[in-house]
Amino acid sequence: MKRSFALVLSSIALVGACSKSVSLPADTTSSIRGTVSVASFPSAPSAVEASDERGVVVRVPIAANGAFVLDLAKLHSYRFVVVLASAREPLVFPRAPARLDTTIRVSSGAASVDLGVLRHLSAAPPDGFFVVTPPNASTPKAARLEGEASDDECVDGKLTSTGAACADDDTLVSCDRGASNVDDQEAPADDTGSDADPTQPMVVGDRNAPDDVGGCDEGDGETNDGADPAD
Repeated sequence: MKRSFALVLSSIALVGACSKSVSLPADTTSSIRGTVSVASFPSAPSAVEASDERGVVVRVPIAANGAFVLDLAKLHSYRFVVVLASAREPLVFPRAPARLDTTIRVSSGAASVDLGVLRHLSAAPPDGFFVVTPPNASTPKAARLEGEASDDECVDGKLTSTGAACADDDTLVSCDRGASNVDDQEAPADDTGSDADPTQPMVVGDRNAPDDVGGCDEGDGETNDGADPAD
């Protein structure tokens, strides 16, 4: 009798444990990845670096196929450079025709951004970059070149219609779990003090990183392994 009663109590305790929220370690880093077009550089690049506002540097080697992944601590702002034997070229994010942003902020952990292929440019195009924006953005896609069709696409750094230099500004943040709410992300601040010199060598990706990489870990640290509360 005592043994049966003990088994019942054990079963009740197990069911109770399964219905509770289980604490998970908070996600403290997000990743920025891409593929460097080695052939586009005047000499072979060896690494990609990210430095935050404290001067902390994260450096990763470029793989044989050009790939790299930077794991960056959240709640910091970062600048990026591609390292060559005798030079360091900034990675820039064209936010507007004459705007070459060099910084992003990582607000959350568990996020991932793919910049696509990164290419060397000896300088910015004289007329700037055509910035292809998301369909729901406030700035029309055709705002950069008057009279251009609004369905232009940026492929391999060139507009499909004219071949003009471009950057894709509709990059989405991928989350390790769940999904980011891109509608809640703030518009990029007009911090022109962080712009790169358009007359100097630079690196531009197929896709811009969002001004703020976030939205992935608002509910981090908690998951529910139990039954649906509606049941």
